[in-house]
Amino acid sequence: LMKDSFLADTVAIISSVDPIMGEVDR
Repeated sequence: LMKDSFLADTVAIISSVDPIMGEVDR
């Protein structure tokens, strides 16, 4: 669970910092 939570937070941060990465991640 902690890994999943950390991964989700990381993805959210990356998405907020780099919209392009957020779109690609989807």
